[in-house]
Amino acid sequence: MNYRFQKFTTIYPEFVSQFLEQTPNYECLSYQDLYDRFVGTHYGWSNYFAKHIESFGNIAEDLFASFEPLQKMWAYENNVKYSDENWLKEIVCAQIRKFQPDILFLQDLYLFDQSFRDQVREICKKSVILVGWRAAPTSDFSSFKDLDLILSCIPLFVKKMRACGCNAAYIPMGFEHTVLDSIKLTQNRTFDFTFAGSLGDKHGAHSQRYALIEKMMDNTPLQVWSNDGAKLKEAISSQFKNRFHGPVFGLPFYELLAQSKIIFNSHIDCVENYAANMRLYEATGMGVCLLTDWKDNLSKIFEPEEEVITYRSGEEAIEKVHYLLEHDTERQAIAVAGQQRTLKDHALVDRVATVNNLIMKMLAKFS
Repeated sequence: MNYRFQKFTTIYPEFVSQFLEQTPNYECLSYQDLYDRFVGTHYGWSNYFAKHIESFGNIAEDLFASFEPLQKMWAYENNVKYSDENWLKEIVCAQIRKFQPDILFLQDLYLFDQSFRDQVREICKKSVILVGWRAAPTSDFSSFKDLDLILSCIPLFVKKMRACGCNAAYIPMGFEHTVLDSIKLTQNRTFDFTFAGSLGDKHGAHSQRYALIEKMMDNTPLQVWSNDGAKLKEAISSQFKNRFHGPVFGLPFYELLAQSKIIFNSHIDCVENYAANMRLYEATGMGVCLLTDWKDNLSKIFEPEEEVITYRSGEEAIEKVHYLLEHDTERQAIAVAGQQRTLKDHALVDRVATVNNLIMKMLAKFS
């Protein structure tokens, strides 16, 4: 049984700005040309879901709702009118109306809330299966009950959603192996110890990460790439300010991983004691030695101290950074073992295959 699959997500505004600066002729490009250039950056999940879903014999497309120039070019080429104040959702609705999906995957449920989802069901000519994704702070898990399926990489979230009556499934993150075709890997790595990602502030969703990185900056050669770096700069000695850099996304992010000896990882506060984030797989997939916070389920994903290195406190993390930098052979062996495990057991195509199986069961049930 084949199906039509359509997925919408949003993009960090900082990356959109970077991409457009690096694509000065973007206004002259067709929708397809601009789309192809964008997915060629390997940003986030790119168009991987659609590619893998299509490999199972379906028709699929990945769309980027908040990428304004791209979306408005689609509207122009398809004679779609929209208002200045509500262009995003109006264009998305036009794309849904034209494609008429059997499966609609909404990755950003902050934007695509229940009122929007109700509207979507009305514009589809046939019954549509709505699939959502949530791996970000949530106050009301019952708000997802209208979805036919809600996915999360956080086991705690799955438990809470099921307790609220949601049809929820655990889908871990995974590594897209085709990234390796675009990045040259080398053992001659430029950076000793790096972190790239969100920092927030002392009292935000990443408060534990913020505190740990502040301690790492004082006691290790950690360098940080983040759009939130200015906040941390204000909190530490001026001598460290040259170790802060602007955010990196897509290929530059993977290139940074490829140039790093050790990558630092600290989970968002809301996952509590569960390992879940994408950095686990991105770092190991790129063959970097990963230093990550201990979580109860980590041993189900990697072999601690053999495939990844763990810490339970800032002091332990500092100690292990210095040890790993002094023992190249051991560090490199851990990096190799971590990469082999990720490529074997944590490929994104296998995660999508699991989603495909869930969809097939739902289609059979609803047919």
